[in-house]
Amino acid sequence: PGSVSGPTTAIASVAGTITPSGRLFHVTGTAAITGFVTPVGCAGGSFSIIPDGNFTWTTGDGSIGLAGTAVTGRVLTFTYDTSVGKWFPSYV
Repeated sequence: PGSVSGPTTAIASVAGTITPSGRLFHVTGTAAITGFVTPVGCAGGSFSIIPDGNFTWTTGDGSIGLAGTAVTGRVLTFTYDTSVGKWFPSYV
């Protein structure tokens, strides 16, 4: 079995793009996230966010496939679809 690691550095929601700090991290605040900076060499995969506020995410920069609203304390996972080059949420 693989090891489980804790959340990495918390990231504040901003009215713009954010860069995931690891595979699991908190997002603080309620500002709209318009996209994610995809790591160089990303060949798929996913990351999970623990929302500390009910922030929204949009399809503003083209990197997110569906817009939605995070629910405080409900883990949100984004999975990268390499065929369309977008991150898709586990809920909206």
